[in-house]
Parts: sequence; C-alpha cells; structure tokens
Amino acid sequence: MKPDLSDLKDKNYEDVRRTLLDKGFEHLGCRDSVCTFYKSGKDCIVKISRRPETAQDFVALCQENEDNPYFPRIYDHFMADNDTHVTVMERLTVLSELPKSDTRRPEEGWADAFASFISKSRTHSLHELFRSSAEFSSLRAAASAIVAHVAKDLKKGGATCLYYKPSPDSIMFRSHNGEFHPVFGNPLQQVPRTAQVEENIRALCKRFDVPCPANSGQKPEKKPSP
Repeated sequence: MKPDLSDLKDKNYEDVRRTLLDKGFEHLGCRDSVCTFYKSGKDCIVKISRRPETAQDFVALCQENEDNPYFPRIYDHFMADNDTHVTVMERLTVLSELPKSDTRRPEEGWADAFASFISKSRTHSLHELFRSSAEFSSLRAAASAIVAHVAKDLKKGGATCLYYKPSPDSIMFRSHNGEFHPVFGNPLQQVPRTAQVEENIRALCKRFDVPCPANSGQKPEKKPSP
C-alpha cells in the first residue's frame, strides 16, 4: 500500500528527510543527489532528489512506458518544494543485495549486458540470456524509449543535457517467483553538453531508429586541449 506522504509537501530537502525518519522509514543510502528510504511492510521505496528535473525526466520515462517490464513502476511523485522532488516507486533490489553464490551469478551477466546494450549494442550476449524473442523485443523497445527521451532533451540546448548512464550499478532487479528480472533502475543523468556527447546521442538515435533533432544552435561546451 502506498504510504501517505501528504505532510512532505512544502518542506525543503532536509525537512523531508527528517520527516521520513520520524515516520519510521529507514535510510538506505544516497547517490547522485538522490536519497532512498524504505519502511518495513511496504512494497515501495521513497526517493528524494535535489535534482528535480532529472527525477521528473525519469518519472516521465517510466510512466510513458508503464507496460514495459524493464522500467520500474511509479506509484506517486510530487515536488515537496522548488528544489526537492519526491518519487514513490516499487521496491527493487540492487545487484550487491542479491543472494550470494560461489560462482558468477546470472544476474551479474544481466547487469553487464543491460548496461552495455544501449551504448555498445551487445546483442549477441543478450540473445543468449533471453528465453524468448518477445523478451528481447521488450528490451529493444525500452532502449529505444530511453534514447528517444535523451534525444528529445537534446534540442532544448543549454550547458547540460540528458544522457544515458551506461553502468551496471543503474541496473536493478525485480523479484518474481524466486527469480530476479533486470530493470533499468535509473538510466538517466545530466552531463556537460559537449560536441562529443552530441555526437554520441546522434549515433544512438541512428542505432535505434529514433528521430534525432537538428542541432539546437546552442554552442556545445568544448573540452580543453591537452
């Protein structure tokens, strides 16, 4: 059941954090300006972010693709104040918290392959992991949705832009009938908008047959010469 978080509205980041702790939530950790909380007995987690634009982009991506099994389920989201975004989503499991094994776990292969699929298109290893062509088609659709979301942000211009996060740490797992299924936990990040980043995004658009906007006219940041 979704927790009642109406009392978090109009609170700043630190007050939201303290209120969650007072309500009995456990602090699971922070990463990339996002802190995660969990309350025993609930099948969801609460994420509070100091980067509301990126958090809202992630929520929009998930909600637009709610039927795709490779995105998390979002139960609620709102702005607590102008600088703090709150997301209530399904509880997933990170790779490090999965049951230990003396051998390489299949989930490790999933995390590596999923993380590199968009940026490197490791289709061969992924085909070996999937049990059906339908599963691979859903992943291809999820990857296309991520790239389309990044491409849409590219045309806004500005000093930074949305980009794919090609890290196994961004892959999480949904438990079902004793098995763990990979999910894109949060595949988005804000990065400096350089000429190389723009080139990479356009290459991803081409790879996944996603329309890419024309150059926005915003002069991208150039890396200093070595």
